[in-house]
This record gives sequence, structure tokens and C-alpha cells, in this order.
Amino acid sequence: MFVSQNPLLKLRWIVLVSSFSAAAGNPKPGCKRSCGNLTIDYPFGIGEGCFMQGFEINCNTSNNPPKLFLFFGDTKHEVVDISVAQNQVRIRSTVAGAKGFNETGAILNSASINLSNTPFIFNNIANKFTVTGCNSLGFLQFRNGEVSTGCYSVCNNKRDDVTDGSCSGLGCCQTSIHKGAKQFDIAIQNLLNDSVIKDLYNDSLVSPLYHCGYAFLMDQESYTFEASDLDHCFSSKIEQTSVVLDWVIGDQTCEEAEKGSDTYACQGMNSSCLEYESDNGQGYRCSCEQGYEGNPYLSTGCQGL
Repeated sequence: MFVSQNPLLKLRWIVLVSSFSAAAGNPKPGCKRSCGNLTIDYPFGIGEGCFMQGFEINCNTSNNPPKLFLFFGDTKHEVVDISVAQNQVRIRSTVAGAKGFNETGAILNSASINLSNTPFIFNNIANKFTVTGCNSLGFLQFRNGEVSTGCYSVCNNKRDDVTDGSCSGLGCCQTSIHKGAKQFDIAIQNLLNDSVIKDLYNDSLVSPLYHCGYAFLMDQESYTFEASDLDHCFSSKIEQTSVVLDWVIGDQTCEEAEKGSDTYACQGMNSSCLEYESDNGQGYRCSCEQGYEGNPYLSTGCQGL
């Protein structure tokens, strides 16, 4: 190995390395990198100097084991997984459960998530809007007031038309969301009253099945429908589903972002910039170049395979 004895050359090298690390946005030494069973990978972090803007995370040690949380405005959401390689984070789903029937046809329950002013968007491939129940109508409404999507889940009280693993509309229905979504409201109601149900199914008694339902956005890998999910008005299985969020840095193209060297996120060795564009805007993400793996947001995070 060649070792220079020239002090000036050594000084230049130290200055070069220091400036490169700062530009790449490396966290300061000593940052907490785990919480409970989860690893906290940069750009996420806890405390000043440990995270990229928009990626601050909180570890609640009052839980056993401790749990990670992201805050969107005043609401907190439990983090269940972080994947820097995929530029994704999974959070616990927000669920709207319906019990009973409102004679006026009013919404029985609603829930919402607002990702405005954050780097995060809802992944439109992994996530599906899902409704379970035998008499349940669910809506997914975006903030402009337009009902974007929804579905109706039905079944008879014997559930002989319900199939495990199927969300075709019998006991469970699903629909897709559009790319780039950042905020929405979920609403659910049990559509038909008891007298209509009695006439429809020629049954003198109305099963409690017709008074219960769920509407939620969820990662398809976190939930598989089963007929037994309809047995009760509360389902811990549904309450534990998760949602996949992608993150997008800034609102510039890769070419535009590279010109701002102080804020450009993909300055690590062997990292590259991937552009993202939707109807709601544009931005970019960082990825390790082909043949490398690791964390593209760190100066030396991408290593050879």
C-alpha cells in the first residue's frame, strides 16, 4: 500500500473526506439505531443530527418491547418495518369498524391518515382498500371531496358463499388506490336494515353478521381473509394489519436535485438517483447501483456484493 509522507497531501485528503461525508448527510456518531425488535436505518433517526429532514422517529420505551412511532401532524403511527433498499416503511393500519345500523343511512364510523408535508406516500401496488362484512359498504375518499373508490361486501347468514382467501365481494371486497396518494378518509356503513335483510334472504331472524363490518387500507402481505373473520364485530387480526408507505425526497428531478449539492441525498459512493412522478408531483429516491447493496443514503453505505 502506498502511504504518503506529504503533510499537505494528507490535509487535502482529510478535507475531501470530511466534506463528502457532510454532503452525504451522515448521522452523527452515537445515534440510537434500534428500538425493541426493529433496526433504525438512516435516513430515519432519533434525536438531533441523527435523521434526514422529515424522517424523525420516536421510540416509546413504555411498551414491552419498545415500539417505534412516526408522527404525522398530531397523530402517531406505529412502525412495524423499515426497508431502505426499497425506500419503504410499514406502519400499523388505521381501521374503521362498523357495528349496528343507522336508519338514516349515515356513516357509522370513519378513519383517516394525512401524509401532507411529509416525504411519504401510500404505495398503490402493495396496498388495497379492503372491506369485510356481510352488509358493509366502504368508501375511500380523497381530500378534494371526491369519492375515489369503494366496494360493497355481502354474504348470507350461513356464509356458504364465502371463500377463504377471496375478496371478490362475498364477505370481503377489495379495490385499488391511485398512485401518489398522500391523504384520505375511510368511511363504512352497514347498508341494509333488518326488514330488507329478512325479505332478501327469507329469514325470520337477522344474524349479527349483518351488523358488523370493517374498512381499511392494508398491505396485502399483512392480511389474508378468512370466513371466520366475520364471526365477531372486533377482529384483532384486522386491527394488526399494516400499510406500506413509500418515501420521495423533495419535489425535484434527479438532474435538478444534483445541482443542490448541500441537500442532494444520493451522494454516497456507488449510489444512484431514481426519479418518481405522479399526478400529485415529483421527487426522487436513492438506490445502490447494480452490483452493490446497502444504504444509499450513507456516504459508504453501498458495498459490493
